[in-house]
Amino acid sequence: MTSFVPRPSLDSALPPAETTLASLAPLNHEASGVPTGAGVPGSATAFDPGRMQALLAALGDPHKALRGVHVVGSKGKGSTASFLTSILSHAGLVAGTYTSPHVVDMTERIGVGGLAIERGALDALAAAAAPALGRALAASPPPTWFEAVTALSLRHFADADAAIAIMEAGLGGGTDATNVWAGEGTLPPLAVLVAAVGLEHAGALGGSLAAVAAAKAAILSRPGVPLILGAQPHAEVDAIFRARARAVGCPVVGVGDVVAVEHARVQAGGGGGGEEPGTPPTTALRLRLDGAAIEAALGAAAVVPLPASLVVETCLRAVGEHQAANAAGAAVAALVLAAAGAAPPATLACLPAALAATPPLPGRFQLARLAQPVAGPESPHLTVVLDGAHTPPAAAALAAALRASFPLPTPLGLVLASAADKDLAGLAGALVGTAPLVAVFTTVPIGGSNARAAAPGAWVGAWQGARSRARARAPAAAAAPPLLPRCREMVKASLPAAIDAAARELAVAGPPGWTGARVLCVAGSLHGVGEAVRGGVVEV
Repeated sequence: MTSFVPRPSLDSALPPAETTLASLAPLNHEASGVPTGAGVPGSATAFDPGRMQALLAALGDPHKALRGVHVVGSKGKGSTASFLTSILSHAGLVAGTYTSPHVVDMTERIGVGGLAIERGALDALAAAAAPALGRALAASPPPTWFEAVTALSLRHFADADAAIAIMEAGLGGGTDATNVWAGEGTLPPLAVLVAAVGLEHAGALGGSLAAVAAAKAAILSRPGVPLILGAQPHAEVDAIFRARARAVGCPVVGVGDVVAVEHARVQAGGGGGGEEPGTPPTTALRLRLDGAAIEAALGAAAVVPLPASLVVETCLRAVGEHQAANAAGAAVAALVLAAAGAAPPATLACLPAALAATPPLPGRFQLARLAQPVAGPESPHLTVVLDGAHTPPAAAALAAALRASFPLPTPLGLVLASAADKDLAGLAGALVGTAPLVAVFTTVPIGGSNARAAAPGAWVGAWQGARSRARARAPAAAAAPPLLPRCREMVKASLPAAIDAAARELAVAGPPGWTGARVLCVAGSLHGVGEAVRGGVVEV
């Protein structure tokens, strides 16, 4: 498995595929925001699955030649899909994978065998589909941009003779564009894999955690499709998915019921734990899978025997103890497919190598470097971490991974920008404990528009409030060390200016005589990560 990293043109003109989609499917909710109730089945504003079926019919019904695996949830969907892709590819299957959003280039969304579609192939695919998209544009309402891209991905997978299409849901489940195997004339999905679900896109998904879970669980609509239910931070969510599975007639394989995570620990890198500066951190992992319990949960759907117990010991390139849950979910999905006869027996033997080979997704604890290093007498080594964490749980996972990878007293700086509808107080509360020496707040366009961007001043207020709350929790004893070091706070008008300011501050920060790495983390939005790379400020 290799990772395809697009090298975008600095020309401001859109590439051909994006130009085609912008003209024929101009309604892009990633830029404009999702309508209230759009992901709630039965609501007046719900996305219409029939519109997607009509679009696929115009493209020759490519989904009817494919077997699908749905991946739904709020956190970890993309990484879980990536792990499963690597496993199936190592086992010899041709697996197509569809994820969203992209960070730098639209080619990131569509891949076969772990390799992103080439730019020329994507442009040709969009050009060939243009007549069908043009006819669909006349429908009322016309397809959305996301629906058009999803349809193109399925066409590409069918043309590549993919055995399995791994589809990450974009929003919710039941009304999502990826839910294409619910209708007549299609084979049922091979499985539905659920990552952690939290309160996100609340307006579009019903306004409460229970409503969000129900909207996502609605992707279960055909009896007999195994539900692979990852460990949930909220018992209410677990109960809603299990109830939906019982109502539809789907067997449930609880990841926490069939996997024991015996070891998951970040191995520090970057000079923070004694390694040479630039050494990438990794995650050591040991899983014990209960094959007998998987077979029992599947019942009659299990037609190929599994080993009673299987130990998987490996080292992930994806950083963070939270990645253990994503890898475990993918491993269970692979065993479910093997037990159902949809994946070869070799799938089990390749688990350690496949998990170890899975490249980190763009913008998920992605290591980078400054395109133009800060000049100085010592030219200190600076590691850049790009992470699109934009929810408090994701920020908490990022914070833990940062300090596990680069332990104190490694000097740390943060550059933060996000959409205005995010929980800035929650994000700041999760990140303030990393004890950064500098925090720079800025703004980035969201989906190409500043309309949804959070003002830097809103970040300042959230950050200072979080530091005040952290100080209030500090030990009262005079001899206790300070909970938080002094942090230089700045506001900059653009992301490049913010990164430059943070890098200059870090160049002279840290304990006296410090020769290890200094770490600069850009977080708060995948849009910000993308802008940093596209603008040539950082190199990956």
